[in-house]
Amino acid sequence: MIKIYPSIISAKILELNTQIKTLEPYCAGFHVDIMDLHFVPNLTMGPDFINAIEKITSAPLWVHLMVDDPRPWLELLKLKPSDIITFHFESLFRDPTSIKLRKTKGFIGESLLNEHKKIVGTIHSKNCLASIAINPETPLYDILTLLPFVDQVLIMSVEPGFSGQKFISKIMHKVKELSQYKKENNLSFKIAIDGGVDKNNISELANLGVEDFAIASAIFKTPNPINAIEELYGLTKK
Repeated sequence: MIKIYPSIISAKILELNTQIKTLEPYCAGFHVDIMDLHFVPNLTMGPDFINAIEKITSAPLWVHLMVDDPRPWLELLKLKPSDIITFHFESLFRDPTSIKLRKTKGFIGESLLNEHKKIVGTIHSKNCLASIAINPETPLYDILTLLPFVDQVLIMSVEPGFSGQKFISKIMHKVKELSQYKKENNLSFKIAIDGGVDKNNISELANLGVEDFAIASAIFKTPNPINAIEELYGLTKK
């Protein structure tokens, strides 16, 4: 089932309450970025802001942690059951040893694998869905050992940090590969995309197996965001 989550990084921040209530009936929920000015070169809203958004909508939130270390942030978020929390696979790779290990195909090191599993476990203990994200240049094989434990895999189709970037078309092969791996191994996670999704590529992505879409500019930078959502949904059915 295709789900579209308007990404409020492109919303009018001073009109956010109104925009959320207006779009709520037309979308699956809302995608919210947390950026810490370290993991990515941008700074957005913090946990208190996210928790405030949680109080004004009954729709699911998809919280995307673009931060150096997601663990302390998890304790500060007060989310609903079945909200989605995404953390980046790369966020735990900050020392030279880890980077070197990551270049070994299919091996991230037992201790690092356990740390990723612990984060997934913490998210599940909050009754939320656990999602792991990978940047455009991160090989898919890096996360294969984690796939049985997560509810969603987010493939970044732009470099994380800023809205409005151009879609990186070469990630299409990664989506296709992930979809095939999921089917061959009878796994249940959903495939998600974030970055540069619009009416020119959403149909192809849906056909390749993407189910969850975080969409910013192609909704909020249009004259009529409701019409934009409806058009995007319509294109996934073709």
